[in-house]
Amino acid sequence: MLVRKINRAKWMSGDDIKEPPTADAITGCLRTTKNTLSVWRINNEAELEEAVLAIAAGQDRLETIDVVMLDDDYFVKCDIVIEETEGLTPVVDLKNTHVDLCSLDFWSIGMVAEHIVESIKKDKHRRFREAELTKIIKNAIATKRLELADLKDGI
Repeated sequence: MLVRKINRAKWMSGDDIKEPPTADAITGCLRTTKNTLSVWRINNEAELEEAVLAIAAGQDRLETIDVVMLDDDYFVKCDIVIEETEGLTPVVDLKNTHVDLCSLDFWSIGMVAEHIVESIKKDKHRRFREAELTKIIKNAIATKRLELADLKDGI
């Protein structure tokens, strides 16, 4: 299972999914670098907070985030390459849980967007408010997985 941070408002209007997704959802939430899209790998939904910790700890400041859980088998079926890459997070033991969706083009980024819509429909998304993120980060500091000094000043 893969986890990607999204802006829920770009994909949904209230409780309704915007279909087809807007250009802002695609260009804002699926911004690529060198035709790759950054995601975090987890084994199951019980590990979702691990991916959220990796994401939140790397941010400039703490604010509510939305994440979507994606089925990595979907990308394999679509011939989208999944490549293990070191994640940009100060949580050292999570750096190796990062992967990139590689060699994306016009068609494959559309397949990613379509899969996000389907995942939202299946309720495979979750909002983490600032208070919950603070708790997750404080727990990581308390268990020595993260050093306060490694966080950006805004956090």
